[in-house]
Amino acid sequence: MSFTANQAAIETFRSKYYPEIVLSPAELETLSWCMGNPITTPSGEPSFDVHFEVKRALNRLSNMQLLRDNEYERFVQAQVEPKMTAEQFATFAKKIQAMSEAEYLALRAITLIGSISLSPTARAAATEKLGGHPADSIEFLDVTVSKCPEMYPVYADLDPAVQFLIRDAFAFGHLRHMLYIEGNQGMFKAAEEACARITEPETRQKTFEFWYLQWFINITGFKVTVAPDADPHGSMYLHEGNTAALLQLHTLLERGTHEPDFIPQILSHYLSFRAASLGLEGEEGVRYLTTQIAAWSRIYAPSAILSEISAALAAVPQDILVRPDALKTRAPTYVPALFDNSLALLPGEPQFALHIALSIYLTACREYLARSVSTDSFVQPPLNLRLAADKAKLTEIIADLRRFPERQAEIPCCTVTLNDRLEVQIEPKPAPSPQTFATMGGGETASATHDATL
Repeated sequence: MSFTANQAAIETFRSKYYPEIVLSPAELETLSWCMGNPITTPSGEPSFDVHFEVKRALNRLSNMQLLRDNEYERFVQAQVEPKMTAEQFATFAKKIQAMSEAEYLALRAITLIGSISLSPTARAAATEKLGGHPADSIEFLDVTVSKCPEMYPVYADLDPAVQFLIRDAFAFGHLRHMLYIEGNQGMFKAAEEACARITEPETRQKTFEFWYLQWFINITGFKVTVAPDADPHGSMYLHEGNTAALLQLHTLLERGTHEPDFIPQILSHYLSFRAASLGLEGEEGVRYLTTQIAAWSRIYAPSAILSEISAALAAVPQDILVRPDALKTRAPTYVPALFDNSLALLPGEPQFALHIALSIYLTACREYLARSVSTDSFVQPPLNLRLAADKAKLTEIIADLRRFPERQAEIPCCTVTLNDRLEVQIEPKPAPSPQTFATMGGGETASATHDATL
């Protein structure tokens, strides 16, 4: 498909589903870079007319407009969980409405830029400008918008007075990682560095608020409908629980921008907040780990499965577990997708789904830490579970564990390997030999096979 055809496909989709949105030529050109992206989401949603990231981007632009126009009912119409409250909506609507026209256009621009980080066109442009670039999508965005933002067509159209907002749009870190507690203390390293670098208080505050809002808009369109006859307007994803957590993070992070010495305490405060909302009690280490896994699994209220998680963690050898606020490494990626997709494939068997996801994650994390130079190492890529979160691969693992139920209590319950890019790959274990079956239940073979259980 040619470049012109890519633009035409986007315009056809936009005019059908989002006729109220008008894309400038530079915005359309920027968004068209999505169409050559060979990578889709690990959830595997089919998208045949335009790339899935185009649908996300247009939904995000629409959500911005709904907030600006105080269209609460339409914003929450697609939500099935406890919906974002009118009060929560008003908090963010006021932030959007307070933006100048130039700032609002900058927010649109970074929303479109954020959708194309994995496209070959963007990667080629970065290589031409910089000679190389990070593989991680958010690091790629941070490097390119700070060092060569002019590579993005939409940047040149912005008022020079707000271009600094684009250049620091990812300066304070990965808010979605923080929301889901995907990592540990390392998630806040960028915030510490931004506070040390941006010394003027007013500039720091403006930069922080823009950073937060661009992540907020990103999260509003994290999930979108792919049904061809459904109304795609509104945020499917930003329900009451997500919003409450985002608001708490804003409170904690804003304090950190004024008091940088508080930044190392943000994670423990946030863990405590999430644990309290889940009704978790007991030993702090297990409670915080349970909270982290609940966040990965998108659990926001007390649930029966939380006791299963706590019990499972209590049975895991302690040398495998590290509480999230006691470690400082780069945040792993796609961990929530692994837990989310495991639960989606086993809706009636949450314990089974939890064991599979935990088994893969713990094994991969142990190998990743073994490869680390130190617990403070940021010199290697993050642990990447995108391939392990793929539903097709997880389906293979589930089928294998059905066939060999004795493996269902093992860690790992499948073959877990890390390639040179630290991407986690999973495969069913080789079929046991007859000799192995004969020795199951006693002796060295059985002990080696069942070396750790949940």
